[in-house]
Amino acid sequence: MVIALAGLLYMLIVGTLAHVRTNQYYPRYSLPFASVFAVAVSIALLAAVQSRLSLVPTCLTAMLIIVALRYGLPELHLRRLLAREYGSMTPDVVETKATVIAGDYWTVWPAVFHANMYLYEKGRRETVFGLAQRSEITHSLWLRSGKTSVVIAKHAERSAAEGYLVELDHPNTFVERLGSYDLFTVSPR
Repeated sequence: MVIALAGLLYMLIVGTLAHVRTNQYYPRYSLPFASVFAVAVSIALLAAVQSRLSLVPTCLTAMLIIVALRYGLPELHLRRLLAREYGSMTPDVVETKATVIAGDYWTVWPAVFHANMYLYEKGRRETVFGLAQRSEITHSLWLRSGKTSVVIAKHAERSAAEGYLVELDHPNTFVERLGSYDLFTVSPR
């Protein structure tokens, strides 16, 4: 009961925040409550069947088998899902040795996540950065490296990418178009 009340208190506090109201009470703000509520319900159910402990391992085993049959093994399924949803730019980022992905927020950040995950898994030390809304905090990490940065952007998002490049106030040049991607360079000062 205490856990459920803590989740309810969270929802009441978060519901009063201006940021949440500005974002039109987007459902992601209720996910922590849903998680806490699920834990509370699980504990209550476990307590209810505690007298019949022989049922718990059987139910858990059955649940795991059903989930595995329906969704596949977690790691393999997750890797395919991440590659399908976020990895469309990764081969081009790796091939061009791009250090920055530029464009729309919802394109850039998932692509940066997947590219960095891929490079890490391959044992490579490169890091890919994002150039989009809310990326200012990382600019110093790649702009002041002393090297020319290679920026890749989807052709459809070229105007957004160019807008962010202009805001950097560093010399940048369009290099070439590769299929559906445009390459730029950003020179250090």
